[in-house]
Amino acid sequence: KEDSVHYVLLTKQKFENFELECEFKINSGNSGVYIRVDTVSHKVKVKGFQVEVDPLFNAGGVYETLGRQWVNKADTNK
Repeated sequence: KEDSVHYVLLTKQKFENFELECEFKINSGNSGVYIRVDTVSHKVKVKGFQVEVDPLFNAGGVYETLGRQWVNKADTNK
């Protein structure tokens, strides 16, 4: 099934070092928080790292979009 909706929120401000804390609530689907990305001409619109937000598995894992794929999978045994 192809994604019917894909939204990306970006800032022009550059950040050196940072800590990101967030809370999320998701009932279904697949989402994530992109960090340290570059904009590209692709339907996803960005290339870089995404912290996975998924109600079934891999929440907290790190995925490199348009790159190596899984950089660090979440421990699903917790």
